[in-house]
Amino acid sequence: MLVAPTSPTLAIVIAGFLPLIASYIFATTKATEVSAGVSQLARTGALRDLKGGWTAFSSRPWIWSIDLQFAIWHLVTYAPIIALGPLVAKEYYHGASGWAAILAALAVGGLIGGVVAFRSVAKHPLRLSIGSLVLMAPFPAALGLHLSLGWVALTSLLAGAGLEYSGAPYSFSVQAHVPREVISRVSSFDYLASVGLLPVGYVLAVPLAHLLSLVTLFIIGAVYTLFSAIIILSVRSVWNLPPLAAHKFLTKLECEPRL
Repeated sequence: MLVAPTSPTLAIVIAGFLPLIASYIFATTKATEVSAGVSQLARTGALRDLKGGWTAFSSRPWIWSIDLQFAIWHLVTYAPIIALGPLVAKEYYHGASGWAAILAALAVGGLIGGVVAFRSVAKHPLRLSIGSLVLMAPFPAALGLHLSLGWVALTSLLAGAGLEYSGAPYSFSVQAHVPREVISRVSSFDYLASVGLLPVGYVLAVPLAHLLSLVTLFIIGAVYTLFSAIIILSVRSVWNLPPLAAHKFLTKLECEPRL
């Protein structure tokens, strides 16, 4: 979005400085008792920790099934949008300014989805988490079919809202149902599994667009987004995962030993 009001060069320079700011904030953060926990984990051995984390991760189908869904989604839906979306915008939506409007709508949708998630209490959080992903399906379809900029921006807003809303109950479920002593390792496997194929998606986006056509590639992404949500909801552990009341969740954190 910085490209439209400035220039590609300046946008890259600004983006390059952002990690430096984040590094400074991290470096000035005061250490807490977590440091002692990290030292203790180091003494137990890295391979042993990895094995324990993998066991905890693989024994929870509701986590790895959602990760599998997102791994393929990043490959066939997200990567083509990010890699090829600017080309579509250049051809049909006034270039950088049109693409900036589409991404701005995505960000506004994310804010809306986050606020709604913050205010909502779900009896079965993963049902709403996965169900909300359906809102992401129209976006790649609208982009691939070259609908008007207004319609693409609207579907982008819905996609942002669905994606952001989905993350909140899922993250809460992980925090509530995974033991604290393994949650960092489970979260590491969780993140790696869900986004690990993204670089592959970037590499394959252009060849697949030439092979299948741009429209077909985006429609595949839309169809996958829709039907993968339905399939994941049929996983018993996803559908039946119980909530954990806020007071019980806080009690759980207080009672578990600190690392």
